[in-house]
Amino acid sequence: MLEIHQFLISAGYRPLTAANNIVENAIIRAFKLLGEPCYDLLVNHLCAMHRLPRHILLTRYDLISVAIRQVFGYGSEVFLHEIRESLLESLPHLDRSLGTARIVEEAHKFEVLKFAGDLRRGRVILLCSNYSSRQQVLDAFFQRTTAAGTRMQHRLAEARYDDGENVVAGARAYCNLVSCQHSPVKQEEHTSARVFLCTHNIDESEVDLYDSVISHDHVVTDRPFMVYSRTGVPSTLNNREHN
Repeated sequence: MLEIHQFLISAGYRPLTAANNIVENAIIRAFKLLGEPCYDLLVNHLCAMHRLPRHILLTRYDLISVAIRQVFGYGSEVFLHEIRESLLESLPHLDRSLGTARIVEEAHKFEVLKFAGDLRRGRVILLCSNYSSRQQVLDAFFQRTTAAGTRMQHRLAEARYDDGENVVAGARAYCNLVSCQHSPVKQEEHTSARVFLCTHNIDESEVDLYDSVISHDHVVTDRPFMVYSRTGVPSTLNNREHN
């Protein structure tokens, strides 16, 4: 899966970083509170050792926590407690009984699902590794949003098939093909009133995967949960849809 993330970066896609920023700020805050200035050294070392880009490393709390324990020994629990408390402070909607690694995962999942629900233009492809994550993204994509931003019932009750065999509900369309047949998006199509969601099983051949990905404005992954947008392509409109 790491190869996919590296491909997306090289192909001109950039990750959304809201969840990463929450995680990073929580770690930095813990280090600052305890008077340790070595955060960047630790993260850079882990990136080099595990050959991970920084934004992917920040989804791997397991690696970060192990490194903190190795460096600080018994004192590491103070760091890890501060990180957890800072995360929960920034993510009050999460269950406080969750483990810290799960909190980090849920933060990234929340960012993905919010993106799917708020998307207002263009084409997005979900690279999924299991049915559960695919269904969660589809549910968020087809959920109705009120003017106040409240999530309502699904639009799927009004779904129909169009001439291209897409599942259409309101201004949203799910590409129902096993392998997406979208051609590269033309600039004028970014103003289209319809937003498309396609899915691709990452267990399929890489050739098909890369050919499918490159014709989309945005890419969502579920291992880890991450959103990538092509440089220069806006992810949402300022106005909300109500249909």
